[in-house]
Amino acid sequence: MALDVVVCFTADEHAAVAEHADALEIPLDAYVRQSTARRAKDWQLKQQLLAQAAQQRDRSGEPFVIPGTLIDEEKEARAREAARECGIEYTDEVRGIALWGKIQALHSDLATRNETARQQQDRH
Repeated sequence: MALDVVVCFTADEHAAVAEHADALEIPLDAYVRQSTARRAKDWQLKQQLLAQAAQQRDRSGEPFVIPGTLIDEEKEARAREAARECGIEYTDEVRGIALWGKIQALHSDLATRNETARQQQDRH
């Protein structure tokens, strides 16, 4: 089953993709298809390996942390860094405030704004 997909790149993205496709001496559409398929297959393999590792850890009794998730120590370190960047002394009182939730909301909002701006730029 074939599926046609329309892809919009920024000028910089297009230049980078086209340059790499040219270097590999393959047509741009084949490059995009192959790259996308390879990334999806890599993701599937990663999911399988994570599931296997989780099963093995369950048997051993060790806690399992999925790569890409933050443990409490990492959350604490990021909150301290964010407070420092904002010029706030990181005290127990500041720690008691839901600073981490605010940081996550800010990053989510910024990511949404950046994606919206990119989509608007791509339309023009």
